[in-house]
Order: sequence, then structure tokens, then C-alpha cells
Amino acid sequence: MTIARRLTRLDTTVDFHRAVNNSYLYMKGVNCSELIRGLVDEVESQICGSSRSNVRVTLYDKTKEQADRSRAAAVDHVCRMRLEIVNRDLGFPMDEIADKLRNHFMKLSFFCADFLDDDYFDVDFPAAVQAEGLNAALSQLDGNTRKRYLRRLDQYTHEPVLLRRLSIGPGLKSPRFLSCRPKVCAEYSCLCLVQLMGIGCCSAESG
Repeated sequence: MTIARRLTRLDTTVDFHRAVNNSYLYMKGVNCSELIRGLVDEVESQICGSSRSNVRVTLYDKTKEQADRSRAAAVDHVCRMRLEIVNRDLGFPMDEIADKLRNHFMKLSFFCADFLDDDYFDVDFPAAVQAEGLNAALSQLDGNTRKRYLRRLDQYTHEPVLLRRLSIGPGLKSPRFLSCRPKVCAEYSCLCLVQLMGIGCCSAESG
């Protein structure tokens, strides 16, 4: 009898060396978001999804996090951002990993913070974005207004990291990933390296 090997959780990270301090993260189909601010009220982390969501995305400055942990006096001038995507209760076969990962990355967008000064938006909208993040602010609007605002936000789209160029195949074929496959039943633990062409690197952990 053949036992289907299915994923229950998949954690993926992408590191890139471009600052996104002037950007807001958005994920299609997600209603919750959160901004975590530091001591000087600067945004240190952006989160799409809640702790109970099947999909949760976090964007933060990895260099600053490491400096804070080491109690360093100054942060390295080279900024290394990290984008983490946690998928829970997946229930799809291992052979579909590449397509599922690619679909989630394609749902992500970055918008330049200049839209906060756009008079097109109601005055309460920029305040909600700065308080709770873009997904939460949009979820408070009626359907028609949300669609109008998303069309307007398209004017402020930019790409600090080219997620559409994510190359997942090499990581899934790596010896380290393949060595984990025979051990899989309902859950498994592995690490596969994935290349982000010209930008940085991506890794995926599942279990």
C-alpha cells in the first residue's frame, strides 16, 4: 500500500540586500496585518496574516535583528532584509511544492509609501495603514472602495525584490532536500536552498 506524503507546514525565507523602509507590504486575499515599531516609532516588522492564519508573511530587517541580539553599538550599514512566509495545514503532495510556493510569492506586492500623501484616499485610510498595515486598512473598506483603492495603489507599485524571478527548482533537486524524502510520512523536516536570481537566496523548511 502506498502512503501519500503530504505537507502540513512549510516555512520559506527570502533574504535580499535592499532597504524597504519606504514600502508597505500587501498580500492578496489576506485581511489581517500588523506593524511592529521600535523605540523611535520606526517600523521594524510588517506582518500579513495572524498567528492563526494558514498563511502568515513577515518582513523585517535581519541585520538590525542580529545587531540587537548581540547588543551591538551600531547596525551594519549593509541592510539585509528577510521575507518569511509560513504556510500551515497545507495538505498538498510534495510534488506540488514548487507551484504552491510560486503562487504564494505571486500574491505579494510592495507599494511605495508616497501613497500616504495622495489626496485620492480618504484621510482615515493613511492613518489606518500606519497603525495596522495595508491589509488591515483595506479590509475595513466596503468592496467597491477597496477595489478603487487597490487600482490607485497600482501607481505606487515597486519591486525591491523580484519575486517573479524566484527559481525554486534547483532547491527541490538539491541532495539535501532529496535526502529527506524517504523519511517523510504525515510530516517531515527538511531544508532546501532556493535561488533568487540576481537578488539573494531563499530557503524553505517544512514540518
